[in-house]
Amino acid sequence: MAPRKEKGDKGSVEDGQQKIGLVLNKMQSSVFAYAAKALKDMHEKKQIEGRVSGKQVVYHAIQDPADEVTAEQLATIDQEIEDMRNQVTSAKSREKLLRAELATLNARVSSSELREQVTAFEKEKGRLLARVAPLKDSAADTRTVSAEEKAGVEKERRTWQKHVAVRKKICQEMWMRCVEVLPEAVQGNEELWEALGLEGSL
Repeated sequence: MAPRKEKGDKGSVEDGQQKIGLVLNKMQSSVFAYAAKALKDMHEKKQIEGRVSGKQVVYHAIQDPADEVTAEQLATIDQEIEDMRNQVTSAKSREKLLRAELATLNARVSSSELREQVTAFEKEKGRLLARVAPLKDSAADTRTVSAEEKAGVEKERRTWQKHVAVRKKICQEMWMRCVEVLPEAVQGNEELWEALGLEGSL
């Protein structure tokens, strides 16, 4: 029987990583080589510009000298920007004023509401005039009160006010005497006064 061949050791994880790294390096190198070749071709066709910087070549887009902006043009652009900013600021201020004016107009009463209010006031005026008319008619029949009559009425009024004060005092004294003899369980003075239906205050 022929001797068996020993199986070779399977590749370790590190070997796999190394292989993947080699493949990636080759791919990257080929991409770099293709990019360098493409840039060189574009430079030769005058599609881009290239400048040597040490061991490297730096490529950049072709810039037309006609596209360069002069100092005067820059100053003009700056002035236009400043003018635009001023216009924006002015527009914002005007917007604020217009919003305030709109709020004021919205707060005011509309013309239709004013007409309704005027109509209601006219009706009220007519109703009041109708009530006052009989008073005007009766005023013609009234007589003027003399100063002597007025003084007499005032004197009589003061006399009756004194009578009222005296009677009120008598009433309060009688009430206090009545309340003193009531048992404690009876409700308070003011509540009892109201319960009895008596008029006036204590």
